[in-house]
Order: sequence, then structure tokens, then C-alpha cells
Amino acid sequence: MHDPLPESEYDRGKSRTNKLEAERIVADAVERMKGWLKLPEDKRLTLGVITFNTQQQTLIMDLFDRERRRFQEIEWFFDEERVEPTVVKNLENVQGDERDVMLFSITFGRTDKGTIPLNFGAINKIGGERRLNVAVTRAREELIVYSSFKAEELNTERTSSVGVHHLKKFLDFAERGTLPFGPQMKAL
Repeated sequence: MHDPLPESEYDRGKSRTNKLEAERIVADAVERMKGWLKLPEDKRLTLGVITFNTQQQTLIMDLFDRERRRFQEIEWFFDEERVEPTVVKNLENVQGDERDVMLFSITFGRTDKGTIPLNFGAINKIGGERRLNVAVTRAREELIVYSSFKAEELNTERTSSVGVHHLKKFLDFAERGTLPFGPQMKAL
């Protein structure tokens, strides 16, 4: 997990995006791609991005388009002729897509008032924990989580959403490397 981006802000009422998080993901992805270009084609890793909503997905795709114009050498990773071109998906449409490296944008975070709301879109719905499970199992080699807050900052005592409770445990796992299994959670 990357260090949280406490200075970033989730634009809850307007664009429903986290611009700083999106920019960091795209910058990190482009740097990885440039490094992988030094490898023989059959040794280059595949990459994907998962977001919590379609608005963040669109923002990241737009940022990738900008970077593809700036660094045309990374176009190889997006070529539709490849078996697994780079993809950007959201929780609702990522099932079935796997890549060697997945960058996971939690997207939601502090509002302009500095609070972390407990509404995480699809995760809050009944069965939302299954969407989270699908998202965190799409990486074959490495999953890198981008979040604006730490697990300990997520006050799950105020929600009955199983998905939000699982998100907190997953973020704790991403930060510490150990999964805090408990009686209410058998597996992600």
C-alpha cells in the first residue's frame, strides 16, 4: 500500500473523483511501464487499474490518454492487439479481468470538511463485500492500494455495512501485511 495521501480530497458532491489519487496512480503506472520497456516483450508485466466508481475510472483513463500522448513509447501497453492490454475498470465491471500488477484506487476519502464519510458506493450495498473480494483478487503478482486514509481512520462502528467492515480489514491488511480474521469475517 502506498502511503496515504492525506492532502487529497474526494470531491463528493461534484465530480465524485479523487484527483490527486488518480494522478499518483497514473504517474506510478507510467514509471513502471517505462521500466518494463527495457525488458524483452515476453518478460513485460501486464497492468490494470481498479476504481471504486465510474467517475474515477473515467478520470484515470483521461489521464492515461494525456500520458500516452506525452510518452508514446508506453503505447505498447495499451495496444488492443495484445492479449492483455492495460485496463482501467471499476468495481462493477472488473470481474474476469486479471493482470500481473493491479493498482487499486479506493477513490473515496476525506471531504472538503476533512471527514471520511461511510458511503463507499457499491461496497455499501448488500453483497458489497463480494465486489471488494473480486477487486482484491485480480492481481496475479502484485496489488498496490492507493488510499487517502488509513484503516484506523475508518469509523465502522457507525455502519452495519458488511462491505465497509471488510474494506477496513482489507486496508489494515494492505498496511500491515497480516489479515485480522475475526468471528464476523471468515475470508475476504
